[in-house]
Amino acid sequence: GTVFCYDKVSEPPVKHKMAYTGYEKSRGTLKYRCPARHEGWGCPSAGRCNKDKLFGKTVRVKQAIDLRCQQALKTSQSGALQNQPL
Repeated sequence: GTVFCYDKVSEPPVKHKMAYTGYEKSRGTLKYRCPARHEGWGCPSAGRCNKDKLFGKTVRVKQAIDLRCQQALKTSQSGALQNQPL
């Protein structure tokens, strides 16, 4: 499914889709990152979520949990996604 983070500082709270940053084969996980840090915009909750992390909040989801992803995705040099067998 989709992974979200929540800006709880804003009123009303705002839900943001986290940025998918790839598949980590060694961990068998899909990696998601703070959308504000990934896309370069300011978020009122950055201090709470990201603290002192330069890369921002990172979430890993075991691939077994996200059953829609049966193959790893790899980015080619041109930036296009390619299916790769596991």
